[in-house]
Parts: sequence; structure tokens; C-alpha cells
Amino acid sequence: MNSDVQTIERSTAKKPSNKKNSLNRKQNFKNGTNKKSKKSINNNPETNLSNDDKPNKINNKISPKSLNDKRKGNQGYSKRTKAKSISSDKNGGIKPVVKNENKEREIDDFKKRFGEKSLVLFNDGKYVSVYGISLRNFSFKDVFKTDDFRLCVPYNYPESPLKLTLRKSLKEQNNNQTRKLELFIKNFNYKAKTMQKENYTLAEQLNYLIQEKEILLKKEFYEIDKLKKEFYSQLN
Repeated sequence: MNSDVQTIERSTAKKPSNKKNSLNRKQNFKNGTNKKSKKSINNNPETNLSNDDKPNKINNKISPKSLNDKRKGNQGYSKRTKAKSISSDKNGGIKPVVKNENKEREIDDFKKRFGEKSLVLFNDGKYVSVYGISLRNFSFKDVFKTDDFRLCVPYNYPESPLKLTLRKSLKEQNNNQTRKLELFIKNFNYKAKTMQKENYTLAEQLNYLIQEKEILLKKEFYEIDKLKKEFYSQLN
């Protein structure tokens, strides 16, 4: 019976209020006397630092806006450096244009012999100069005239040979006239390589074009030219 009474008293006894304990913990936390929090503070080296010594984690984070600004800044810098390198290449990388005195002298000599308008500059490129040929007495029985051609003089002439090309407007045509012109050009360009090796001047090469125009129109030009070489070699 007594044991039953004791169990009843234990069960009916009021438990200590947790409210008071929670108030005490809050008060201790405010005063800095909370053992648990104090222990955690002591074990964390960052919390032992002063405010000035603590790393600013928030400031170390890069916001999307600042990241974009940084990228823009890098892009601008790369463009400036690239432009600078290009300008430096222009000043130092590319050699200054020097006129080919041999080419200019031979062109002037040709104009003195055939007229100032016999060669008209159409395009002065980096590697080749393109001239229009205009010779009044030069025609092929009204088949075509010299203004149907373009004379290409390489920048390094006379190290590289002359070359004839067809006028641009005639390249698109496909008829007997253009086929004759193409054959004529092919034969002359072949002969120009030989004359370049034998140190013919520009005037001499174009004079050959005038004097041998009938032969340059023949399909058997290679054989004819070979026979002529053999004949002249026997005379010498």
C-alpha cells in the first residue's frame, strides 16, 4: 500500500518547469556565460579573431553584376592589346613598299617606243600590276585587238615572267573569238617564260607579240617555236 502511494506521489508530483530553464539559458547567452556556446566559440579559431581580423566572406563573394563588369573589362583590355599588336605589325611587321626600278624603267622605255597610252595602269596590287595594252596598228584581221588583253607585270619582275590575261568581260563568253584569244594568250605566256630566262626586256617581249602574232594563233606553236630555236642555234 505504501509503495502504491509513493508511485502515485511520484506521478502526480509536478515536474520542474522548462520555462525557467529556457529563460536562464537566454540570460546566460546574453551575458556570454553559456557554457555550450562558450565552448563552441573557443573551438572556432575564426570567432576568436577581432572584427578587423575576421575574413569578410561576404565581400569575397563575386556578385553576377561585378563578374559581368570584370568580364567586360577583360574584353576591353584584350581588344586594346589586339589593336596595339595590329598597329605594331603595321609599323614593324610589314616591310615598306619599295618600287621595282627595273620594272618602272622597262615600262617607261616601252611607252617611249609605242606611245604614252600604249600601257594604261588598271590595278596596282601587292604582287602584280595589271595594265591595259593599246596599240593602234595591232589587230588580227578585225578578229580582236590588243585592248582585249590585260598585261600582268609581277612585282618582282624580271625575276618572274610577264603574263597575258583575257579581259574580264570576254571571259564569260564562249565563242570562236574567245577561243582564239585563249590560244593566243596560252602560247604567248609559254614563250614569255623562255624570254624571261633569256633576259628579254619588256619592250622586246611585247614586240615579239606584235611581230609573231600569226604564229601565236596556231595550235602547232610549240613545234614551230622548237624548230625555230634549232634553226637559229645551227646558225650560231
